[in-house]
Amino acid sequence: MKHRHHIIPKHMGGSDDPSNIVKLTIKEHALAHKKLYETYGKKEDYLAWKGLSGNISKEEILKQLASEMGKRNAHHMHTKAAIEKMRKSKMGTKLTKEHKDKISKSLMGRVPSFAHRQKTAMKLAMNFIVETPQGQKIEITNLREWATKNRLDQGNLTKVAQGKLKQHKGYKVSYKY
Repeated sequence: MKHRHHIIPKHMGGSDDPSNIVKLTIKEHALAHKKLYETYGKKEDYLAWKGLSGNISKEEILKQLASEMGKRNAHHMHTKAAIEKMRKSKMGTKLTKEHKDKISKSLMGRVPSFAHRQKTAMKLAMNFIVETPQGQKIEITNLREWATKNRLDQGNLTKVAQGKLKQHKGYKVSYKY
């Protein structure tokens, strides 16, 4: 059985380019990482050498990598079952104001995906009753989408619903409770 070995390891800036990959036996692969470890002293090469030579288990490698990453990122090393168990144990607990602020701060600057924006819009969507200039009454759920489709200004339609304007281009809007 042959292993794919990166001539310049990925942790040292190497790529997956075929010119940077050589096929080695497990024994050769272990020796290559031993030589890299002895030359550069990188923990990743030490763990690869020991793991490939059978001196340490995969669990021990993951444990050492987690300790290298520090507690902050150690959660990335958990199994799916462990993550699910932790999620369930936290379910229903209230977050402190300080914790909510930290979460908010960490999310600053992120641009949510289109799918996430749509999902949020649907959750926040309210039901409206729109009266057209012809007197026809229409019940809608997504005012922004409906306004865009009908080439109307959603902001002004919202002001009509709030009672700040009487109408917008002949359209009257009210909230449906």
